[in-house]
Amino acid sequence: MQMRFKIVFNAICREPYRLFFHLGILSGPFYAPLKTARILGSSIEKAQEARLLLVRVLVGHGIKEPIPPPDIATKQKAQKFIGLDMEKLKADKKTFLETVVPVWDGEKKNTLTKLI
Repeated sequence: MQMRFKIVFNAICREPYRLFFHLGILSGPFYAPLKTARILGSSIEKAQEARLLLVRVLVGHGIKEPIPPPDIATKQKAQKFIGLDMEKLKADKKTFLETVVPVWDGEKKNTLTKLI
């Protein structure tokens, strides 16, 4: 069972990287439009295959109804969905800014004074 999920997970995660790799090269679509189109087409095809694998696994576990997408309409809802504890992160940032940054600023001033 775990192996089937791992195969589906790898298939779902791999294809965006192929697509972003080629489209992320700014001149790729300009200098190699046919290659870019081929990679785009094969990425869409492999993503569809990954969706079909996922459907097979879910049906095999008795899930036959569509799974509703999460509500990520706002930044706060998206952060809550992925499990970010924003209050803790903000407190950690405040502590960092109050303790570490002044030390760095002091070191920077000492280094500049030694250079001058």
